[in-house]
Amino acid sequence: MKKKLITLDNIQNYVCEKEILVTKDMIIPPKVNDYLKVNGIRIIFAEEQIEERIKKILKNDFKILDDEKINEVIRKIKGGLNNGD
Repeated sequence: MKKKLITLDNIQNYVCEKEILVTKDMIIPPKVNDYLKVNGIRIIFAEEQIEERIKKILKNDFKILDDEKINEVIRKIKGGLNNGD
């Protein structure tokens, strides 16, 4: 599995509502960790919470409230993750 280096230049791509979900394929250097602490961004180390984060993003950011559509998106994302896409 290819690792993702999180930098000060790309950190905002991963932060949502003052939280960052860190997966086992991410590398967080000390400088970025310090940035997260200084800016009050909560670090979450849990893969099982991905589904809940996806639901929250779809509902809050994209205003998708239909549970069927949400579950379809989650299935597609999980399929892509499992295939390495």
